[in-house]
Amino acid sequence: MTAYYQAPTETFLTEDLDSILSKLLQSDAASGFSQVSQRQIGSWRLTIPGLKKAVAEAARRTAINGVVLEYRIPRREKRIDCALVGGKEAVIIEFKAGSAGESESAVAQVVDYALDLRNYHKASHDLSIHAIVCATEFQGTRDLSGEAPLGIASLTLCGLNELASVIDKVFTASGGGVTAKEWADSRYAPVPGILDAVGLMFARNDAREINECLASSEAIEATLSYIWSVTRQAHETGRNHLLLVTGVPGSGKTLVGLKLAHQAQSHGIHATYLSGNGPLLKVLKASLTNDYAKHNGCTKAHARTYAEALLHSVHSFIQESHLSGDPPSESLIVFDEAQRAWDEQKMAKMRTRQQRADSSDGDDAETAERGPATSEPASIIEIMGRPRPKDARGVVMVALCGGGQEIHDGEAGIAEWIKATRRSTDWTVLSGKQEAADAAHVQTVDQLTLTVSMRSHRASRHAEWVDRVLEGDFERARALRQSVEHPIYLARSLDSARDFLEAMNLGTRRYGLLASSGAARLRPYGIEVSAEFRKGIDYSLWFTAPKGDLRSSCALEVAATEFECQGLELDWAVMMWGWDMPVGLLGFEPRAFRGVEWKAMSKGRQADYAVNKYRVLLTRAREGMVIVVPKGSRHDSTRSSEQMDAVARMLLISGSSGILVAG
Repeated sequence: MTAYYQAPTETFLTEDLDSILSKLLQSDAASGFSQVSQRQIGSWRLTIPGLKKAVAEAARRTAINGVVLEYRIPRREKRIDCALVGGKEAVIIEFKAGSAGESESAVAQVVDYALDLRNYHKASHDLSIHAIVCATEFQGTRDLSGEAPLGIASLTLCGLNELASVIDKVFTASGGGVTAKEWADSRYAPVPGILDAVGLMFARNDAREINECLASSEAIEATLSYIWSVTRQAHETGRNHLLLVTGVPGSGKTLVGLKLAHQAQSHGIHATYLSGNGPLLKVLKASLTNDYAKHNGCTKAHARTYAEALLHSVHSFIQESHLSGDPPSESLIVFDEAQRAWDEQKMAKMRTRQQRADSSDGDDAETAERGPATSEPASIIEIMGRPRPKDARGVVMVALCGGGQEIHDGEAGIAEWIKATRRSTDWTVLSGKQEAADAAHVQTVDQLTLTVSMRSHRASRHAEWVDRVLEGDFERARALRQSVEHPIYLARSLDSARDFLEAMNLGTRRYGLLASSGAARLRPYGIEVSAEFRKGIDYSLWFTAPKGDLRSSCALEVAATEFECQGLELDWAVMMWGWDMPVGLLGFEPRAFRGVEWKAMSKGRQADYAVNKYRVLLTRAREGMVIVVPKGSRHDSTRSSEQMDAVARMLLISGSSGILVAG
């Protein structure tokens, strides 16, 4: 149940106030999320009669199908006071009982609601959504539509006495359309943000809230169901299984991993969530620490200990397992961002670095016991395949792999996992990636492939558009944009992009600045991407601090690179294009800055990594993106204006919306 009350307009108008209040209170008690106070009841007693009067007057001239009260938006711990539906329109009303003026927080709140419905509520996808803040003591009306974000038809502030005229003005439905019940019962279906998912699953204990708020796509549920069926088979037969789950950015791979780790508790299975992505782990731990402390009334120190026990670095897991020599106690391992697992060369390099550190500390004997370096996939397969008691369960290893997401030297991709199991007779290998079918010992399974981005229904084909752009197939990219509703805007200055987002009034949406770690010549625009600089930034606060905090991403002062944002997401992104990715005759041509000049990269792994950096950056936004292509300089060859003009032209050809502000 997501709405406390819903009824056809005629029923709402004829039902007495006490009956409506009784239903609201009963629904609140049954919801398991009781939040009703005497103040709330007083607010209902004040606003519902006024709403009835307004709806009765407006309904004489327009076809309002029904009224929904207290619609609870999953994940956001908020309820929409009122929704009116009919025809191709929905009117969202936020009441402020006793208020006589405009409230920035109330406007931000109703904007948030409207955007959530537009992006994630199935019955609202094709509706014009109007947002109203009704401050009961306010006199007159104020049209705030100029401050409304894209996709919101209108935004109005009014008093209770003027509510009827505002509804009458914005609600022009002539009949037909969704009913109140259909609207209230419609699926609210985003893949939740990763930080939301971690907080819901591991910081809060209400199973109903978890199940309702983390409802996901049929594809994700099919993948989970298949993994659990394989897990049961492994436990019954004692045979080890490696499952390679593949998918496009935003398709829900990390959510699959988090759900597995969470559901394992109810299955009585000891599971561990691993990642080699240090920045991702840091942000997840910080978010979980804050959420756990808030919802369980404990200290941050206690909450931090809890977070550390749940989320593990794969590098530490391997090191500790090598030292112990014993099989781990876990029978289910989830390795997120598994395409970034290190190959043998990288492991050898890191081993040498560790040996030097140990030697300086006098620990040569301990280092010698670790054995020769192998790739991370090979190490994990060896560790999880260590002999166990005869009656022990078979081990299941779930590796979540993003296609084209390897971004740094030594990241081996899915091929290294296949290589690590090629000579092993102890593992059954199942993969969702078609290319894996070339390996005789690998079985390809459709349920292990997630092909559609689920961050928003409007972004379902955005990853495909990004692929076409980076391949230099600009005409096909343009054709794809006809079916992609994910807004992409082009700007030629960072200030114009900042002004654009600030003018959009995005409520509490999170937005931030992104740039490639190879974009060394963005300094003249105030963007520093050097590793030394980034080490001094707390990116856990960048992702979690609220708007208004200078450390927050919303300040649009500090950029996150592909290393900080991979595996995470923003609602809106401002992505700075750099001179490390100019366009040539055959498409984009990656370069590296060496000394005081750019050097072209020959085709090969390093060039692939460079392109993948932009693939990661261009797929971080859930709801929309502004790509900033700086104008450059005609007097500085490292910031060629001609090269950036060419990039801007190609992005326009590919279907990006026109330049926001030429400046």
